[in-house]
Amino acid sequence: MSRNASHGTRFGGKPCVLCGQPSTRLGEHILPRWFVEDCQNEGPFTVEFGGIPCTSRGGAILTLPSLANIHVPMCATCNNRLNTNLEEKAKPVVRRFTLGPESAPWPYLSAEECGALARWFLKVCLLSKHPDAQEDAPQLDENPVVQRLSFMDVQWLDWMRVGTNPPDSFSVYANRESTDPQTPVAEEALMIFIPHVTVGTMDLHLQTWSIDLFGLLVTVVWHPGWPILHPLVATGRAFTLWPAPEPRDFADLPELPRHEFEFCVGGMSMGFQNRAEFARCAQDPLRTGDDLVGRIMRPRQ
Repeated sequence: MSRNASHGTRFGGKPCVLCGQPSTRLGEHILPRWFVEDCQNEGPFTVEFGGIPCTSRGGAILTLPSLANIHVPMCATCNNRLNTNLEEKAKPVVRRFTLGPESAPWPYLSAEECGALARWFLKVCLLSKHPDAQEDAPQLDENPVVQRLSFMDVQWLDWMRVGTNPPDSFSVYANRESTDPQTPVAEEALMIFIPHVTVGTMDLHLQTWSIDLFGLLVTVVWHPGWPILHPLVATGRAFTLWPAPEPRDFADLPELPRHEFEFCVGGMSMGFQNRAEFARCAQDPLRTGDDLVGRIMRPRQ
């Protein structure tokens, strides 16, 4: 039997993902109802994880008539705090990207609105990857492509509970990508490799997540202590929404081919004996064409 067999009682007694108190029976829907309703005429939808589309047992790409939601265990108090501190502030901003004809101009956002947009995407990315998250769509529940994190750093979630700003160790980037399936994929993507980093016995859990919202590609990166030199930001083809949000006119962003740039997580591990050793290496930002092996082999100053 699917673990989603009874949506109305599936989280009863489970700990809230934010505070640990008992969850309500339904928990929290990660995509708010207003967002799902706004998107109801935009289907059919496909779902991808790490760029890999979900498929049926026969191998066909799954399409859903409506936007698939995800729930996590959450108590009533934290649910209400999220709504007040985050959802209500982000709702009018997100809707400027989801409502209106395709010919509507891309919006201009104030610094406060860019911050609200960044916090909303952080909430969706982090909670959807939580190990206790559950898909609502039976076709996605326990699908092998659907992957969750096996851990969740307390820093990633605590700001949602207390109503403060996210840590500056998060960066949130936004760029525009073509939504036309006939648009060719970039022949050679620009890439920044995000290594697995340990300092002493502590795992820094460097991670990245992306969400495509009707041509607005938003990418979240957790990179504590290691700056990033983003090639699209440097050339005016992407915006930094967090940290230090600034006023942004999204009409200034060019429409890029799909996969013009990507963060690639894993593939290399870097271990440092202490924070001083890590800080020396991290003086140079992560960037495209980076020789991470060379950094390790450099003689100490």
